[in-house]
Amino acid sequence: MSRFLSYWDSARIAPEEFSRQYFAHAAQQQRDSAEPHPEIDITRVFLDLLREFGVAQADALSSICPRVLRVLSLRHFGTYPDVLPGLERLRGRFRLGVVSDAQVPFVHSEIKTAGLGPLLDVVIVSGEHGIQKPDRRLFALALDRLGVGPDEAVYVGDNVERDIQGARAAGISAVLVDRRGRFDAAASPYRPDHVVGGIGELCDTLLGPAR
Repeated sequence: MSRFLSYWDSARIAPEEFSRQYFAHAAQQQRDSAEPHPEIDITRVFLDLLREFGVAQADALSSICPRVLRVLSLRHFGTYPDVLPGLERLRGRFRLGVVSDAQVPFVHSEIKTAGLGPLLDVVIVSGEHGIQKPDRRLFALALDRLGVGPDEAVYVGDNVERDIQGARAAGISAVLVDRRGRFDAAASPYRPDHVVGGIGELCDTLLGPAR
């Protein structure tokens, strides 16, 4: 990021110092929140950071830097092979949505790149609301936008603490995707209603075997 800024602006910031200050600003933003599961606003983090470093075009750059950081830090991007075919099967019977711990500046572009956009009716992004999963309000918001009650929905996730705990707190049936078979029910305080090994198995459970 410091190299990018040196090309864009006259700013000369040591990479180590930039990184240190970035994480310090993000942590401070979370500490300033009264929420039990606070989420940062990455654009605001960069705006405060760039102003502190005296970058002349801080306002304009604060909306660009999150995307640049994402590109620089991304090592692998894609979906499991069963995801798109599975969602296409489910789309024939259900309205679909996503509740994601992510940031607004890049998540919508990534959903589009992954080919998920046409399959989703609702996308709830934690960075837009200042809270993360397992806060039940994110799940409740998804229900509201989908126009269904908790007893009419199923939430599917791969993280027991964030996904399963949050969905169950919102009164939604929760399915854990455990691709590696590592979930230990005896050791976990959060119990999914079902455990599946992938999206294909989920589809077979909800729709019956494909013909």
